[in-house]
Parts: sequence; structure tokens; C-alpha cells
Amino acid sequence: MSKHSPLSLCVLSVCMMAKNAAADSVTGTIHTLDVDAAGGRAYVQLEGLPWFNGGGCPSYWTVNDLTDQNFVKFIWPLLMMAKATGSRVTIVTNGCIGAWSKIAAAETDPRLAD
Repeated sequence: MSKHSPLSLCVLSVCMMAKNAAADSVTGTIHTLDVDAAGGRAYVQLEGLPWFNGGGCPSYWTVNDLTDQNFVKFIWPLLMMAKATGSRVTIVTNGCIGAWSKIAAAETDPRLAD
């Protein structure tokens, strides 16, 4: 039987943690959009309360900071449009902000053809 060095066990542990922090995507209809202006964050919750877990912080809510200009310019307007029209949306999360999965991307369903 082979012995495992402390380094190999450390590398294995890091790989396992990285797997748990992988991106996640959830598709559904938006139930709630919530802006916390004082806290500088925007929160999203889908119908049926599916779990987001794109960073090891599982929650019914997903979030992003309003200081993230790409989120404010591109993702938030798409989420508002999806809520207003009742369109299905896929939200990709990766990483955490506090106890919530961070919104990394979003797309509406169906996608427009090229």
C-alpha cells in the first residue's frame, strides 16, 4: 500500500473544494427582484424557490453588487425584462457574496437565433 504525502493530500483537498465552488445554473421564472440600495445589492428569487449553489453558499436567493458595472448594464436589465414579461431565464452563479450565490450571467429563454 502506498503512502500519501502531506502535499498530495493538500492538493486533493484543494481539488475537492474547487469542485464544490463550481458554477451553477438554474432556469425558471422570476418570482422576486429586490434592490437593497442602502446595502448596494440586487437579489433575485425564482418561482418554486430552487436552490442556487454556485460557490458553496446554497440559498433560494442569488445576488450581485450594484457596483459591478457589467451586472448593472447587462444582467440586471435582462432580469427586469424577464420579470416584466414572465419569460423564463437561466441564471448562472459562481462564487458567493455573503451567504448568497453571486450572479455571474443570465440569459432568457428562448435564445434569439443568430
